[in-house]
Amino acid sequence: MKNKEYQFNEKYYEKYLIKNLIGKKRGEKDFLYSYWIRWIKKRYPVGSRVLDAGCGVGFFLKRLVENHFNAIGCDISESAIKLASEKNKVLVYQCSIEKLPFESSSFDIIFAFDVIEHLKSPELFFKEARRTLKLGGVLILSTPNPDSLGAKIKKKPKLGEQIIYEKRYDIWHGWRDSSHINIRPIQDWHNMIIFAGFDIIREGTDGLWDVPYLGLIPNKIQKIIFNSINFIQTYLLGFLKWKVGENYICISRKK
Repeated sequence: MKNKEYQFNEKYYEKYLIKNLIGKKRGEKDFLYSYWIRWIKKRYPVGSRVLDAGCGVGFFLKRLVENHFNAIGCDISESAIKLASEKNKVLVYQCSIEKLPFESSSFDIIFAFDVIEHLKSPELFFKEARRTLKLGGVLILSTPNPDSLGAKIKKKPKLGEQIIYEKRYDIWHGWRDSSHINIRPIQDWHNMIIFAGFDIIREGTDGLWDVPYLGLIPNKIQKIIFNSINFIQTYLLGFLKWKVGENYICISRKK
């Protein structure tokens, strides 16, 4: 994998706009978003202020707005802002989440799905999240888990190695994306979140979905089995209290 600065251009986001066999765009993770919408509704009234930090093209942000939350997004990519505005009709600010352009105590909830692994200084984001959350506000994040079963099974590319497109899924998803410059073990994130002034409410990992895992079973069959289990588990439970799923997920509250 080449060690170079990654540009978050339209080509980067094209993969999230591609439709699957049932006509859903790849970025429309209904099974995931449905869980978190239900989670918020149980705890916060309609109109609560929510920030989707690193919102990309805005699929989750759109769901928040449709469910009558006072939600805005932010992303560093001009291309993401453009696509979010055009495709999903949501309000998105262009900025680095390491320096948020919002007043202190602005939000009830901040989501940061699949974003801190892209940051050079994630501790700056945690500091900003704490500043912009109201007292008792909640930070919810996810990030690739290098302690996962998939990371143990799959190859890690060598420095400078080019990933062959046809064999890209032989590489674990956390290492497959060259913009992932901050992959850390769960304990590192746990400690950083605590140090930033948060109490951890719940943490764990999601399911096993980065197929293939088993060399003798066809990829399509593995995808059906593992993805189906992950969809059901995520829709019902969100994530599990185990450490071998593909993504670390954490809910924490500002002290």
